[in-house]
Amino acid sequence: MTETPAHDNLPLPDFDHIPLGTLPTRITALDQDGISALLSWEREHGNRLPVVQVLEARLGALKNGA
Repeated sequence: MTETPAHDNLPLPDFDHIPLGTLPTRITALDQDGISALLSWEREHGNRLPVVQVLEARLGALKNGA
């Protein structure tokens, strides 16, 4: 399990203000650690299902070689 980073240490500083529609393109440059950090933050703070689903899908893609 990834330790939840402080808000100021998130890989995307404005993460909690990114519109859901642009989230997939904003996270494409992040590696597994970056996605995991965002996922951990989201689960502990907003836990918005659509955001969790986007992050989980990207993490799965990265784990499968994307």
